[in-house]
Amino acid sequence: MINFFKENWIFFLTTTFLLWLLFFANYGLLDYFILKNQIKLNELKLNAVKKEVHIFSSYIQGFNSEELELDLLEFQVRKILGFVRKNEAIYFWKEEEK
Repeated sequence: MINFFKENWIFFLTTTFLLWLLFFANYGLLDYFILKNQIKLNELKLNAVKKEVHIFSSYIQGFNSEELELDLLEFQVRKILGFVRKNEAIYFWKEEEK
């Protein structure tokens, strides 16, 4: 049995090295699964940002000079700029963060 290891030491050494590379080296199996999970998380974040972009683009379309929605304009002026008429009082409730 010892003669078998002495004759094939190069085979065992290369096999051990290749197995180490497979699991622990850069771009090995462990890195593969870590990167796969990061891709999933980044895709979820990307979808959330795409939804926000869609919402903001619809707001921008509402302010288009050809299709100006006066209700949207009035809402934004009142909420963001704080304009009120003389006989009005506006109250804003702060929403709790979840």
